[in-house]
Amino acid sequence: MRCALLLLVACSSSAPRPQPIAATGDAAIEPDAPAAAIAPPPPLVPAPRGRVVVTSSDECGMIFDSIYFPFGSAMPATHQAVVLDSTAAMLVCLKKQGLVLEIEVQGHTDDREPDALTLSDSRASVIRNALVQRGVDPTWLKPQGYAATRPRDRRTTDSARAKNRRVEFLVLRNATP
Repeated sequence: MRCALLLLVACSSSAPRPQPIAATGDAAIEPDAPAAAIAPPPPLVPAPRGRVVVTSSDECGMIFDSIYFPFGSAMPATHQAVVLDSTAAMLVCLKKQGLVLEIEVQGHTDDREPDALTLSDSRASVIRNALVQRGVDPTWLKPQGYAATRPRDRRTTDSARAKNRRVEFLVLRNATP
């Protein structure tokens, strides 16, 4: 199974979260350890322009990577639904925090796919529409196809080409800190 999208999501909820157990050498800090023994979480910060890595104490935290597609298809594999659900939840969370204002949904193809520009546009639009159906603000997402002009892997093996059949996310505008 390919890793479709590396995504970590943690949005706040009314349910109390368990405290982590942190290992220090051979000893571990128990959940009921004094607060001074557990390092404070990093502050919430606006997402940078470009690939996204955001961490926060109680709100949104994520890492964007890619969603992959079968050869010649604008529809992601069915196991990608979990990835889309997580991505949508994270984007809704970021919207509530006002951290990101615009994201480009970038469609890509490999060098052998027919009608590559149309296919890459379709991939970007399909993912955008799937995110909108899951509650993401449609004005926030800008689909754009790039065909095979931005390969992730330039080799000509089947596995390299599979890495190029993807949709990626790029932050175009973020909130001013």
